[in-house]
Amino acid sequence: MEKLSTRDRIIEAAYTLFSEKGYHGTSTREIARAASVSEVTLFRIFGTKESLFEEVLKTKSIIPDLVAMIRDVENHSLEDLLFSLAKKFYYTLVSKKKFIMITFSEVNQYSEKIIDIYQKLIDQIDELLVKIFSKYKSTNKDFNLKIIAMAFRGMIFNLFLTNEILLRKNITKSEITHILSSYVKIILNSINR
Repeated sequence: MEKLSTRDRIIEAAYTLFSEKGYHGTSTREIARAASVSEVTLFRIFGTKESLFEEVLKTKSIIPDLVAMIRDVENHSLEDLLFSLAKKFYYTLVSKKKFIMITFSEVNQYSEKIIDIYQKLIDQIDELLVKIFSKYKSTNKDFNLKIIAMAFRGMIFNLFLTNEILLRKNITKSEITHILSSYVKIILNSINR
């Protein structure tokens, strides 16, 4: 098993503690202790708690998977790529459910800096989706990649939010597959109309 770098140990400890106690409920001292480093080391590497939080969001979100998918976009049809992306996005959200729930519980307490960090994350996800979609250009002048990316992201996030957080429904994998496949068809129809 590969030993984690100091930086990665801090990110892992922060993610675990943020998932359990939230951003506001977690101190940098606790993160440093959990990562087996000094608080000085934590601040030397990340500068601020906000910067550490931003790095946790970047590394624990779907962004690394989207970047990898961009590199492999030529090897897939748009439909296959969108379906793979939809599944990956949905199941990434499911795997981060505890973190997302604590985030929602704290949202009214966040500073503008934390809100900006979330906005950057959302913008980065949309930009990466636009890069993927742009590989499949359309001649349709009404074809707005940013809006398509926002719709795609929104549909999947809403499915997760509704079923996993609000209703706490146990949806089968075949039901998820059917729903995500339908979402992909909606996106393809909007691109190809």
